[in-house]
Amino acid sequence: MCSSNYNLAVHLRTHTGEKTHVCETCKMAFSTLTALTVHTRTHTKEKPWKCNHQDCGKAFSTSGDLTKHIRTHTGEKPNVCETCKKSFSQINHLDAHMRTHTKEKPFKCNQKDCGKAFSLSQNLVKHMRTHTKEKPFKCNHQDCGKAFSDPSSRIRHMRTHTGEKPSKCNHQDCGKAFLRSSDLAKHMAIHARNTQRDLAPSDGQCLETTESVRWSQDKLW
Repeated sequence: MCSSNYNLAVHLRTHTGEKTHVCETCKMAFSTLTALTVHTRTHTKEKPWKCNHQDCGKAFSTSGDLTKHIRTHTGEKPNVCETCKKSFSQINHLDAHMRTHTKEKPFKCNQKDCGKAFSLSQNLVKHMRTHTKEKPFKCNHQDCGKAFSDPSSRIRHMRTHTGEKPSKCNHQDCGKAFLRSSDLAKHMAIHARNTQRDLAPSDGQCLETTESVRWSQDKLW
């Protein structure tokens, strides 16, 4: 009975908005003791939930984070899309995927006269930097100092220093490599056009085929 009364009291707070559990460090308030305990670990850096997978040793502040991490070892993907049956290891990844079906874009830019919306929160964050001009991702190469609004742009830039070309052509006897996947796609289109050209009949073959058709028609008549 006591347990039932406690659970009812916790549930009622979802309606009333009451938050009786207060963090002594930052005064943030929570509706449950469990939520406060999890929050407190952001101050103490305590990570009691440890991965026991061989040679891993990672630790987490919540059991939920540990469960999500374990799936990187097991490959388990329990969250299945009902529309296309694609599966995901995390529920938030499934939620994001579902928006490719529903076309829902819940993350809206609040800048005046913009009105753009996005299906992923990280895309909204990236977009907001086009308004604020913020460039938090800085190149750490000596005497460079360039900065970028998103991490992928910095990664592409860093390759101009390292010479890395991760986008490799797998066409036979080619072996070319590129900084950007978009450059590889353009290059692959050249192979596709060349292959199509090689498979197309030559002018002589076309003429020979045409003459054969005419001869057959003459025989029929």
